[in-house]
Amino acid sequence: MNRNVNRNFGLLGVALACFIFLLLLGQISFYSLNENTRVRRFEKTLQEKELNLYTLFEDIEEKLEGVDPGQYFTVLYPLIQERIEGRGLEIFIFERDTLVFWTGNSVSAGDLVDRGEKEMVFLGNNWSLLKERVAGSRSVVGIILIKHEYPYENLILKNHFQEDFHVPEGTELQTDLTGEGHLIHDSWNKELFLLDFSLIARYSPFQSQLSLILYFLGIFLFLLYVRHLIKSIPDPLLKNTGILLGTIILILVNAILLKLPVADQIAGMEIFSPELFAASNIFPNLASLLTTSFFIFFVAYIFYTEFRLQDKHKGRVFQILQLVFFLVLVFYFQVILMLFRNMVVHSSISFETYRVLDISVFTFLGLFILALHFAAFTMLLDKFFSLLRPVDTGRKPGIYVLVFAVLTWLIGTIQPGGTDLVMVLLITVIAGVVALIRGTGHVQFKYSSFVLLIFLYSVISVYQISKYSGEKRH
Repeated sequence: MNRNVNRNFGLLGVALACFIFLLLLGQISFYSLNENTRVRRFEKTLQEKELNLYTLFEDIEEKLEGVDPGQYFTVLYPLIQERIEGRGLEIFIFERDTLVFWTGNSVSAGDLVDRGEKEMVFLGNNWSLLKERVAGSRSVVGIILIKHEYPYENLILKNHFQEDFHVPEGTELQTDLTGEGHLIHDSWNKELFLLDFSLIARYSPFQSQLSLILYFLGIFLFLLYVRHLIKSIPDPLLKNTGILLGTIILILVNAILLKLPVADQIAGMEIFSPELFAASNIFPNLASLLTTSFFIFFVAYIFYTEFRLQDKHKGRVFQILQLVFFLVLVFYFQVILMLFRNMVVHSSISFETYRVLDISVFTFLGLFILALHFAAFTMLLDKFFSLLRPVDTGRKPGIYVLVFAVLTWLIGTIQPGGTDLVMVLLITVIAGVVALIRGTGHVQFKYSSFVLLIFLYSVISVYQISKYSGEKRH
């Protein structure tokens, strides 16, 4: 008993700790705490690039001793190419102000000639630091790319820093040294430019992702706590009452979670964005639907594993319970179809398998939500044929399966486009399989039964994706 109590409160304590830590993460910014470290790392990387350039200058002077300018490409390219490729470095060589060697076409030679004495210059579409070595009539100019800056951006052209500097997206480069920001110095401690972090996102991707994990982990542990709390009640009547009260509490908690604003560090994530998925005020984003799906699954699971009836086949109460349970099954299946249709039609999530490049993590998340509902529906269906076994009352399970099919067909008229006979047939087959397994009591769930149910639900999923994707295209 003490072990159960400790485990229950342990789950609740860890769930609360997840939410408290989530709130604390929203009060700090990993980026702001790490700004000085980023600046020092930026300067170290820049100064390493300067050292690499000056090492190249020495090697170039040695290699070009007595070499005709017409042979520069033959002599220098094998020496230079591997040492600058992908490092944001370029080399240009001038003989008497005439360009005779270059390693890239992204910079105009005229911009290099016209730069004057400036080292930090804008070269058409990028900010770069220039270093020069003059030896007689020869001038070797080394370019260190700092940041791309295009007049417009697209999928290919991005205004970002050279990747070796590892600065967060949104960092700005300021050449006005009197402005706000962190000064960057070269190897001779000369002030070059400022890094401005004021426009970057307040929270790092790691901080947001960790907060998202804590959010759903806290919800999961809380639901697990409720399940274990109800399981620990020894008296069947009190346990059934606990299931009823627990269901009401979970409905209220879910409603509160849907209405409360989420923590700032996760509010901007795609899963909380209506651009990804929005079906109604109840489910304004995919995260709301996932949260509600968790709650529905756990309510079904708790009912499936813990609900018991004493003298279950006596009196009118049992008949009313049987009817209500049956109608819940019929309507719940229609709700699942509506939710799935909304996920396909009213979202930017791709569920079409032939569009492989459009499939994302949200595709699998949508299928996971659907799996939660199908699992909850199967548990309730199995509970109906095992707890309220029609065969014990003298009725054939097949009669209930037939009535279920008819009601599904009739109530299916609430779906856009009306009743789908193929769906009615498929879910009737599933109901028949469960009735056969549980209704007679002679057949038990086995591995093959699970495989068959998974196959049937997969057929339903593929059929619905094909149907709703066609509706979305048109």
